[in-house]
Parts: sequence; structure tokens; C-alpha cells
Amino acid sequence: MPEYMFYPSTCSGGSPGFEAHELPNEAVAMLRAEVVLAEHQSCSSVAVWQTDRLVMVIYRSVLGHRVRSWMTPEPQLAQAYA
Repeated sequence: MPEYMFYPSTCSGGSPGFEAHELPNEAVAMLRAEVVLAEHQSCSSVAVWQTDRLVMVIYRSVLGHRVRSWMTPEPQLAQAYA
């Protein structure tokens, strides 16, 4: 199974840490990202990485709904976020 890294971050760019999970696919990773965001109430988003590929970022909205952004960035862009 692929390993996914979850990086929650605050509005100011801080991060309380990260989590690593082996999960079967990106759909399960998305569900885990929502759990990570729910567990870190001070955070505004969670970035999900698989090795050096940014898979998605989910954001906490003011209305309480999650906004998902699925990504497959260019390699140079992915390095800028690493």
C-alpha cells in the first residue's frame, strides 16, 4: 500500500506536526485528511503528499464545509512545497 503524509497547517503557516499512514488509495487518504483536520481545530488546511507528489489539500471553510483541492503538480512545483 502507498504511504501518504498528512501535514496540517494554521492560517499563519505553522504546523503542529505530521502523520504518515499506509492507505490503499487516494479516496481513503481524503477521508483520513478530513479526520486530521477535525482533530486539529487550530488548523485551516491539511496537505496530503505521496512521496514527492502533492496529492491534495483540504481547507476548513468559515461555513464548516470542507473544500477539497486535488492536485498533481509539476515536479518543480512539488519541490517548492517540500
